Amino acid sequence: MIGSIGSSSFDFSSIGSVHQYATNLVKNYMADNGGDSGGASSTGASADLVSGFVNNAQGTTNAVVKNTAAFSKQNAANLNRLKSAASALGNAARSAKDGNAQKIVNAAQAFASAYNSSVDHLMNGSADGAGVQKALSYIADNRMTRMSAASFGGGAASRLQSLGISIDDDGMMQVDAKKLTAAFEKSPASVESALSGYGSLSDTTQNNVDKALRIPSATYTDFSKMQVKNSLVDSLFRASGSLFDFSL
Repeated sequence: MIGSIGSSSFDFSSIGSVHQYATNLVKNYMADNGGDSGGASSTGASADLVSGFVNNAQGTTNAVVKNTAAFSKQNAANLNRLKSAASALGNAARSAKDGNAQKIVNAAQAFASAYNSSVDHLMNGSADGAGVQKALSYIADNRMTRMSAASFGGGAASRLQSLGISIDDDGMMQVDAKKLTAAFEKSPASVESALSGYGSLSDTTQNNVDKALRIPSATYTDFSKMQVKNSLVDSLFRASGSLFDFSL
């Protein structure tokens, strides 16, 4: 698909590569304007301008891509850890015997730790694209948060809170070991039902983690905010941001 900025044409199909897009945009602009930009000649000055811009764009792109890759790698590690912890929690709930609540308490605490690491990375990490919010929405849809009420109803959160598992005001999961122990000693079947099996905390988390892991890593960065200062593209197309957006 071909678009235009004034008399300058550019190829939307190359937007997936910011470097290639920037290169094509500048070259097309130079060609459409007879090789002259702001009084620069078509010889050495224009060539230096294009070369300098492309190098600048490439350096910025490399830094953004490197950051996105690091964020994505850590996010995947966090999510896989959370999925394993959710599975272990379900297994502990199914296999714990009367009078042995510690196994469930340990599994719940490990699950909370994995959950908090995942949420903290998504909320406070170095990426701010649409994929981050999408992943966070999956992980937080866990029967305890306010957003879960639409899916599970308010009773689900109250039920888990009665077991000592809750989400605090900062979005972090807390486990009250004494409360969970008391709930298990009172009714092992109720605890097992809430923490394992179809639709339980363990089951919901594992399903949602799988969805989060399928989010394209490129969407973790908002490329519309990527700036290449003192470049020709700033003067040509100050509202270039929308061209770099990735949709889920």
